[in-house]
Amino acid sequence: MRLYDRIMAHGLKVPGPTGWIDFDPVADQPGFATAVRVQCDDIAKVYWSSDREEWDLTDMGSLRCPFPSLWIEANIPDRILAHPLGEPGGKLVEISRRGHQEGCLVYDQDGAACDVMPVVYDPRSSGPTSPGFTMRVWLTPDGHATDHPEYHGPKNVLERLGTAGCAALRSDSLMLALGLMNCRNVRTEEVPVNPKLSKAQKRRHGVPISRFSRIVLPQPKGGGGHALGGGGAASRHLVRGHFKTYTADAPLMGQHVGTYWWGWHGRGDESLGTVTPTYEVRAPESAESTPTPTEVPA
Repeated sequence: MRLYDRIMAHGLKVPGPTGWIDFDPVADQPGFATAVRVQCDDIAKVYWSSDREEWDLTDMGSLRCPFPSLWIEANIPDRILAHPLGEPGGKLVEISRRGHQEGCLVYDQDGAACDVMPVVYDPRSSGPTSPGFTMRVWLTPDGHATDHPEYHGPKNVLERLGTAGCAALRSDSLMLALGLMNCRNVRTEEVPVNPKLSKAQKRRHGVPISRFSRIVLPQPKGGGGHALGGGGAASRHLVRGHFKTYTADAPLMGQHVGTYWWGWHGRGDESLGTVTPTYEVRAPESAESTPTPTEVPA
């Protein structure tokens, strides 16, 4: 079941003065019911399998919201690479996240900023929850994030989480998806809805399957990618996906202007060796998750 449908069927909980309280996003959050909906499970796989230890909003291309309101969500992969809880500077370890989902509602603020309300679902909790704050990302004229975002919300929530806690809950994988949506060589396509499954979901949960689009990334050609610039030969290695912005002064192929996504690809001479990333593996039962509704302090 998609997270959006889960919220429509069972509601959403947010932090209150003394604990979690019910929140109706359809009635209390303008734009939720009419938001353009995009699922980005493939983007979540790219993000959570990456060996990149730190992500910054300024590295994610244009974050300008292309619609008045946009809902983005993803099923988090069963196993992800992440820092252990409480060890932001430690090694990336493999952690179980089976059944977890994340989403966010994004609002356009006249092109000058976007407001983002994150939502998560932990299958061990009683339902979807929002950490209770909204992130405002101020944008440059070309849509890129400027410095650090602002966090807005109830005083008790912001004091309890602090800036680091808000940053940890802001769903960077979904912000990466927003940046990809603004790339010239990335497209979206509507996800077909199975009528029988939709009727079955409505019988069970009271809501049919909502219509979504999905992000389609460009496929690498020839399996090798291309290397730019000089330098000596290097062993075969993976180059992580990244954004490239071309301007009128230096257009792509002499004519294309805008931001493009370059996906993961191999580079280098395999005869000189192969570089393979390795990671520490942690057992699922030793990995902590974000607090469930009954565990979050007031």
